[in-house]
Amino acid sequence: MPLRRVTVTALADQPGEQELLFAWLYRWAPQIRSCSENSGCGCCLDSFDLEVEAQALTELPPAMYQDIH
Repeated sequence: MPLRRVTVTALADQPGEQELLFAWLYRWAPQIRSCSENSGCGCCLDSFDLEVEAQALTELPPAMYQDIH
C-alpha cells in the first residue's frame, strides 16, 4: 500500500474533529510509519505530521489533512 506524508489537523471549533482525529490515530497507529509530536496548542488545535498508508486517509474528511511536499 502506498504511503503518504501528510499533516493532519483538528480544530476545537469544528464539533467532533478532535475526537475523530484521536480515534483515527489510535485505530491506525500500527500502520503509521512516523508521527511528530503534536505541534498544535492542544486546546484549540491539534496538528501532527505523519506518514501513513493512503487508505487510512479515506476515513478523514479531506479538510483535515494536507500533503507534505
